[in-house]
Amino acid sequence: MSEQLTISMNAHITRYLESRQSLMALQGARRAGKTYTVCQWLLLNMYNDGDVVIFASMTSEQGRKGAYEDCKTILKSWGGLGDTFDVLKSPMEIRCKRNNTTSGRSGIAYFSSFQDPETAKGGACDWVFINEANKFTKQQYLDLAANARKGVIVDYNPNTHFWIE
Repeated sequence: MSEQLTISMNAHITRYLESRQSLMALQGARRAGKTYTVCQWLLLNMYNDGDVVIFASMTSEQGRKGAYEDCKTILKSWGGLGDTFDVLKSPMEIRCKRNNTTSGRSGIAYFSSFQDPETAKGGACDWVFINEANKFTKQQYLDLAANARKGVIVDYNPNTHFWIE
């Protein structure tokens, strides 16, 4: 039963991501598969389109144990396709070795923490994924979103009200 729910949730999230809205907000319980599914989708965009992604978390430990660890697990499960990525520990980055001919660049993911509101400026990128967005201020979101060419994805647990509403 749990596996069926996970597959259903992943299919729902994937359909939502493929709609390519400029802001996508994913609300769901812990362990619902939101982060894992978003990571899969963004890694594929890095591979297919050469996308540059900022994975934003409030602390470096949250980022390392969350999206970064999920991405490593996904790449291991992909076998040969996963081998087309380099996983760096310091700085925490994942780089696609494949130079995409459409965009003319190789995809890269930066895993950054933004505990200090002043550092939430980020850099130019295609996508920003804000993990546990309820821990970010609206200004941090605005500062990060300003750099995203394609869109922003936020996920959060439904335990508190915050600026997204």
